[in-house]
Amino acid sequence: MANITQVGSKIFTYALIIPLLLFYPLLLCGCVSTSPGIPNLHLVQIEVDDETKVRVGYYGICAIGTDNTDCIASAFLSNSSISKKFQKSLRGQPLSQDSLNEAIKLQTKVFLNVFVIAGLLLFFGLFFELIRICSTKRKRKTTPSSSTIRRQNFYRQFSLALAWASSAFTLAAAAANTQTGKGLKQTSEGTISPGQTSLALHWVAWSVSLLFSFGLTMLHRGRSGVASQAGKMPDSSFD
Repeated sequence: MANITQVGSKIFTYALIIPLLLFYPLLLCGCVSTSPGIPNLHLVQIEVDDETKVRVGYYGICAIGTDNTDCIASAFLSNSSISKKFQKSLRGQPLSQDSLNEAIKLQTKVFLNVFVIAGLLLFFGLFFELIRICSTKRKRKTTPSSSTIRRQNFYRQFSLALAWASSAFTLAAAAANTQTGKGLKQTSEGTISPGQTSLALHWVAWSVSLLFSFGLTMLHRGRSGVASQAGKMPDSSFD
């Protein structure tokens, strides 16, 4: 019964990787293209006038008019390059430079890339966890040496540390974006509003990352001690 519970916990924990690998890229790609749903994953929206809006993501900017939506990936582009890419008119008039400058300022000066750091930490945490699993599978049928045990413990502890750090940075990004969005809405008298879908996904991503980190901790709990005894048990599973 204990083995069934352990297997179920392992499946649940590793299954959480799937939504994590979905949420992080989706949020980072908000407003980089006009693909369905992508323009709605914006951090803030600027009301230029009654018919024109500018949406700002981490690495993309969208200009939305009554008849069409233009989105570009603004990463590594200068202000002039972004302006040139937005020469396509909305309602027959090009988007004002002031609106673009405000969007670029919000993107580069206000919303820091904390969420990007969270994504990178998660990626490296999963990478070291994968190395640990592969290394364990290769050594399972042999008596592990002391160096193997130390290496397994290093992978285990490092992957856990990265997972928890990623969860912490995700929480920081969600909280910061929520407070920043509220502050911008108040100071701009409603012309700038936060992207509710993006904020909700930030909090969902943090919740899932927290569950994953906790589940990974439970799976690895005590394994450092078990691994130290693995040399006496050739068939022991210390993964």
